[in-house]
Amino acid sequence: MTLSFFTLLIVSCKKDKETVPTQTTDAPETYKAQVTGKWIVGDGSTRIAANTSGYSSFEFTGSGSYIITKTDNTCLTGFYTIDSTNNIITLRALGSTVGVITIAKLGNTVMNFALRLTGTSTDITIFSSKTGSIVSTSSRTDSLCQTWAMVTRFQNGVEDIVIKDSIQSGFIKATVIISSMGTFLTVAEQKGVATQYNSGSWSWANGSQTTINTGSTSGGQVAFVNGNFQLTYTAPAPASITIKEVYQKVIQ
Repeated sequence: MTLSFFTLLIVSCKKDKETVPTQTTDAPETYKAQVTGKWIVGDGSTRIAANTSGYSSFEFTGSGSYIITKTDNTCLTGFYTIDSTNNIITLRALGSTVGVITIAKLGNTVMNFALRLTGTSTDITIFSSKTGSIVSTSSRTDSLCQTWAMVTRFQNGVEDIVIKDSIQSGFIKATVIISSMGTFLTVAEQKGVATQYNSGSWSWANGSQTTINTGSTSGGQVAFVNGNFQLTYTAPAPASITIKEVYQKVIQ
């Protein structure tokens, strides 16, 4: 099931400098609210249609996470901060700055900017357009759309102590980023093993918004208990066991 990615953990996201057009940044009511969303690289023009930037989308969640997807389907993730005075977005991961975005134009549906990754001296010019919201707005959507870190897992009601101890010791780390744009990104990290990204989509499976569907699985039961997010589902055959994953909200 795409909702669980511990199988991945146990068995195993330069071009020349271009000039960003100098444009006046539109004055948003709330700068972060205008930046928040999923931005698709390419504005439809002949020049941009080829998209030689190497990036396909930039997503900034309301909880402060970013998901940058490259054209080779690899991802960059972390947290971001905004300096609205200077039109700068700073990208951070593992406590360090990994890149800076300088915005040349920000509107309701258009954001043009230069991306410079740490350790490089080349700006990558990005022209992007904003996609509309995919998941309906509600209090449960707002509660679910966060960055979550797994703290433990249960199988058929029994806590998996091996998983819990591995998480607590820092040997493995499991993070889920869920957004109102329908993104369900799992990031699995294990010492000595390359980070695994599983980028998919999600939607509510019923009107009461108690279950969710992802790209390949349906019927994950969602609960919020003491500020934590719990996801319960039945693993596909031949396992056919009930899994409950418990996640804690990640605070910057």
